[in-house]
Amino acid sequence: MFHPQSSTRFALFALTLLAASATSLAEGETAKLLASDGTALDKFGSAVAISGGTAIVGAPSHDAVALNSGAAYLYDATSGVELAELLPLDPAVSLAFGGAVAISGTTAVVGAVGDDDNGLLAGAAYLFDTATGTQLAKLLPTDGRAHAHFGSSVSISGSTVLVGAISGNVGGVDTGSAYLFDALTGMQLAKLVASDGAADDGFGGAVALRGSIALVGARRNDAGGSESGAAYLFDTSTGAQLAKLVATSPVPGDALGAAVALSDTTAVVGAPSGSGPGRVLLFDLATLSQTAILLASGPLAVAKFGRAVGIDGTAVIVGTPSGPNQAGVPTGAAYLFDAVTGAETAKLLASDGMGSDAFGAAVAISGATVVVGANFDHGSAFLSGSAYLFNTGTQSYCTAGTSASGCQAALSATGTSSASAASGFVLTATSVEGGKDGLFFFGTAGRQAN
Repeated sequence: MFHPQSSTRFALFALTLLAASATSLAEGETAKLLASDGTALDKFGSAVAISGGTAIVGAPSHDAVALNSGAAYLYDATSGVELAELLPLDPAVSLAFGGAVAISGTTAVVGAVGDDDNGLLAGAAYLFDTATGTQLAKLLPTDGRAHAHFGSSVSISGSTVLVGAISGNVGGVDTGSAYLFDALTGMQLAKLVASDGAADDGFGGAVALRGSIALVGARRNDAGGSESGAAYLFDTSTGAQLAKLVATSPVPGDALGAAVALSDTTAVVGAPSGSGPGRVLLFDLATLSQTAILLASGPLAVAKFGRAVGIDGTAVIVGTPSGPNQAGVPTGAAYLFDAVTGAETAKLLASDGMGSDAFGAAVAISGATVVVGANFDHGSAFLSGSAYLFNTGTQSYCTAGTSASGCQAALSATGTSSASAASGFVLTATSVEGGKDGLFFFGTAGRQAN
């Protein structure tokens, strides 16, 4: 260790903030995903999911077979190589296939709210074998009806599939609903409804599944004021409602439940708000208590923070499709958080991000790999969309005073030239984002300390 002496002149030469503190992990970007047959207005990246080494990206406006029939694409999550294009066996105009996607092991689920089998815009969901690209089943609810938008959201865990119908009819009104299916047989197992559902709650607009627990968002529920939002937990084995999750300090217009995700211990619920920057709430599944409020660093204005969320282990990913990059341009951004501490650990930005790309419109995480959708990016053509892969194990650093890094931190020192406890030597960092970690390096002028 280097021990400075008071008789020697020393210089403070750097403050380095850990990767995610005050800069982006754009350096951790490993691939930009584009559809091999991408065309204008595809909105590729509207939905993303990842399981192990495979990522899936939806393009609900792709004209694969008919106008806006949609498509979904499989990618190698390490190399970014496209593996297959998934298409339904019964494509149709405005099917919007790919508006919601999920994957677990070798099974993928793709939502298509425009399916008309049960009436206009009744909706459907499809199961695929990711190894072969073969369609395994088409899922339809036993009580499907027109304008239910079944397939608004999808999730899969093991052999169980959860599909949301944001306009599903319950008690004669559009409260929304969700359905459980057996992925092996395609049979419906249960219909999930909120015990206190009301008209136009938006229940089923977001769903998540983990083991025997299902989480369903209802972003327009009025639990804490008009459209403050809520989320509901269910037991998948019985279909019974376990709890209703609401903010301890609800805010009208918060839209809590617009996005949801589950780990073994934590429920993640996005509240992108209609008038503010948005926030994300964490709930403990054992106690059902709210444990943290996640907020992005820096000014966001109306950034839709929480429009998309994901979790794996203790790592939470949050999408902000209107969020600013380091220069303040609203390219969209994604943020990583520690679910245990609630601390922000990284800000992800596209290396080629442009204004209004909507980077962060969809997010997913598996291990150290993150996939982020940017469905308004001009990737292959005008508004064709794109998605990005990141390795969050690849750390970038922000060194104070290095303008290229986008770091705003500044350093100063007061006291004597000795760093001993008795000298009164004080190091000060200013313009550092709150709650971020940093490292001070101190050594002789002109050379780095050992």
